[in-house]
Amino acid sequence: MSDGVVLDASALLALLKDEPGAGQVAGVMAASRISAVNLAEVISHFIHAGMPASEVDAMLSSLPMTLIDADADLAASAGLSPGDRYVL
Repeated sequence: MSDGVVLDASALLALLKDEPGAGQVAGVMAASRISAVNLAEVISHFIHAGMPASEVDAMLSSLPMTLIDADADLAASAGLSPGDRYVL
């Protein structure tokens, strides 16, 4: 998992909401990865803001990023808190 960039929810939200830093995120999207936990946070943000789930899915499905499953190996990563394990 050393190649590319690992995004957290705030980076992806910056891109999608055209906030400061959006250009930097856009520049690394093709080589980016995001954990399922962080993606769930982004989905939740837009759902709670009133966006229909189908629109959220359409918006996210077009992004060229790799989804990292939250699994037992990731959960067992040493030296980090459980939240940090999934964010990274």
